[in-house]
Amino acid sequence: MPSPGEPPAEKASDSPAVKASKLVLPPDATVGDAFRACLRSCLDDHLAPNEALFLKGRHMDNLHQTRVSWRRSRAAMSLFGPLLKHDERGQEIKIRMREIVLPLGPARDADVLLKRAVKEEWPARHTNPLRGRRRSTYAVAVALLRSPQWREMKADLRAWLEDPKWLDSARDLRDSPARVLTDAALAKRYLRVAHAGPFLATMAPHGLHRVRIEGKKLRYGCEFFESLYADAPGSTPAAFASALGEMQDAFGEANDIAVAVHTLSAHAIPTEHVEGRADRVHAIAAWEDVMELRPFWIPADVPTTAPDQIITARAVPLGGVRAITVHRTLPHRDRSTVGAWCFVDHYGPTPLDGAQGMDVPPHPHMGLQTVSWLFEGAIEHRDSGGGYGLVRPGEVNLMTSGRGICHSEVSTPDTRVLHGTQLWIALPRKALGVPRGFEHHTPERVVLDGGGSARVFVGSLSGLAKSPVTTYSPLVGAQIDLPPGAQARITVKHDFEHALLVDTGELRLGDVVLGPGDLGVYDRGRKSLRIDPGPDGARLLLLGGEPFGEKIVMWWNLIGRSHDDIVAARRSWEADEARFGAVEGYAGPVTRLPAPELPHVRLRPR
Repeated sequence: MPSPGEPPAEKASDSPAVKASKLVLPPDATVGDAFRACLRSCLDDHLAPNEALFLKGRHMDNLHQTRVSWRRSRAAMSLFGPLLKHDERGQEIKIRMREIVLPLGPARDADVLLKRAVKEEWPARHTNPLRGRRRSTYAVAVALLRSPQWREMKADLRAWLEDPKWLDSARDLRDSPARVLTDAALAKRYLRVAHAGPFLATMAPHGLHRVRIEGKKLRYGCEFFESLYADAPGSTPAAFASALGEMQDAFGEANDIAVAVHTLSAHAIPTEHVEGRADRVHAIAAWEDVMELRPFWIPADVPTTAPDQIITARAVPLGGVRAITVHRTLPHRDRSTVGAWCFVDHYGPTPLDGAQGMDVPPHPHMGLQTVSWLFEGAIEHRDSGGGYGLVRPGEVNLMTSGRGICHSEVSTPDTRVLHGTQLWIALPRKALGVPRGFEHHTPERVVLDGGGSARVFVGSLSGLAKSPVTTYSPLVGAQIDLPPGAQARITVKHDFEHALLVDTGELRLGDVVLGPGDLGVYDRGRKSLRIDPGPDGARLLLLGGEPFGEKIVMWWNLIGRSHDDIVAARRSWEADEARFGAVEGYAGPVTRLPAPELPHVRLRPR
């Protein structure tokens, strides 16, 4: 027997690992029964024997299966998420499960890399540091599996699972037929894998890892629930799980290469041993094979629900001499654009006292288009291109800056409440030199499938309506009004990113609820959106477009491609040069807003 923490030599294991056993659920299994059966199988038939074998023989295969059994357990808790979402104890245990198993990962990574080095006969000066890393990571794994914390974690999980009062608060779902939940759970995971397709070829390593993890959860779900679909037509869970396994292997190779490069760099070992081996083409081909096996439980027209990202608004000044606060979701530290939409401000309803309304003196814009869309009130617009108009509810005003424009915004004297949005569209590089422009359009209301209506103010929406205003990249912008009880289904372009900005009411998107000011973002790959309002209905904006594909620098009201672009534009504005022109007819207390000071660092494109 090896000494404590000492792994066996780098060779095939003579202690075969115990693989996950096949789970058979009775046709009449309830949701609660199915969940308990899945978790018991993971703990009793998979985790327990492999943990014991690893501690006895220190074989990687046993440690790997120990990790797999733990991941399968957490996958079961994710797949049964609606059952557990109101159970605080279960949620706390799930978090602890993820955290406690993390130290086991480095041992597996060290073993895989060392076996590659031995097989390919790397020089001893390269393999010896890897042997040292392997020994140290194994020692950590052994210490964890022998620790009181590990025993306590398993005991707490078991006690929670076997509690006779388990999930009484969710008894309606708990006692429902298992297929009530499993259909939706498998569909949700399938869609998360499917949505990666359109941008898979350019995905960064962390994105590839995300697809791999989602694919694993879907595979585990197919294996858990296979017996429930024994009599169903078409592609079986077993066949689909097999294809998912091949996809995992392809993505796993890419992940192993990324880990290997990081490890070798840390030990000053040349990375040419492994660089260039992760063939992304193979990963994409494996993904395509999975998609060709569209499972029978996924309807052909299945709509999407939960967004891929949720951005909560932050309160900021509107800018300049103003009397209101706005709620901003874009730009955000985690996301700069949705399509070419790069700025989203939502404000109101804000009461105005008459003496102090909205009054924004002339200020510059560069490299963008502004879209003004109101729900209540009216704003007078003037710009240096000669554009003049009133921004009123249900009417879009679009201003194009090109190299430079300036404009003023003043609420009308009879406006008592101001409520609306200010949106910016980044101009692509090819359009930076277009002339200044101002356009006005009043879109008609169109009826949506499932209830509600839409007014398309930018671009086009699912063949329902098209706005005539000029844009320079493929976009959509629309107001959506949903009465209580509506179940709107909107066909969207699969190569667009989309976002839903809530104005009033709330949206229920799968297991996610969005309130006023929240922005739910969908990545590419969606062909439809199902939008369910809360009990009082909802009003929202749908924004979308092709991924912008260009890095920009956005500072104040200026968009450029570099720090120097911003410096030059600011200098022109401060010098009152002809680049931005002048607004005629503005009669406010200040003739023009001064530019703020630039930060004492170079602005970097994002």
